Amino acid sequence: MAVVALAPCFSPLPFCSIRPEPICSGRKLQIVQCAQVRNEPGIQGERRKYKDSFTDLVFINGCREAFGRVAGWQSPRSWEEGYEGMVEVSHALARNKNAAEQQAAVLRVVEVSVNDKPMKSGVQIQKCRYLETSGCTGLCVNSCKMPTQYFFTKELGMPLTMEPNFEDMSCLMIFGQTPPAFEDDLVFKQKCCTTYCPTSSQASEVCPKLR
Repeated sequence: MAVVALAPCFSPLPFCSIRPEPICSGRKLQIVQCAQVRNEPGIQGERRKYKDSFTDLVFINGCREAFGRVAGWQSPRSWEEGYEGMVEVSHALARNKNAAEQQAAVLRVVEVSVNDKPMKSGVQIQKCRYLETSGCTGLCVNSCKMPTQYFFTKELGMPLTMEPNFEDMSCLMIFGQTPPAFEDDLVFKQKCCTTYCPTSSQASEVCPKLR
């Protein structure tokens, strides 16, 4: 399996723009075009600072609006604070829903356009912006990992398994690999990964949003 390592980035769905770029071997792979990142420590207490371009903000705020329509609430944050606003709306979308209901709500929002060519490769996102900003294990699993896997595997016929790392905030996307069954997926046994998530419970063995 070929693995492409990426710089700190948005969540892969739907907050990344993916486009083919040439690499030294002459082949073309899918890489992720990310927002600019200031090189500062980014785990737990000190999160990285991102500088979103106008195009970034258009897509981020578009997603924020779409999530807000499903959640029935919109963050009061400004246009420039679009990503933080989107994460707040994600929390609102997850409120009073179990894991399956959260995933179903996100699938109502998602619109993705992908070439229908089979892929068998891996993409390593070195720092997931969505996970780092939200600090929430449950939002990562229910708002990103599970809906993304379902959409690619069931709707597009392109198996995808996502393996988030809750210690270093990275994520491995494995195209061509069928996701594990619910009972076999270790992410559903994960604790809260940070203390700054508003619903984190360090005393709980499993993140409350995964129940």
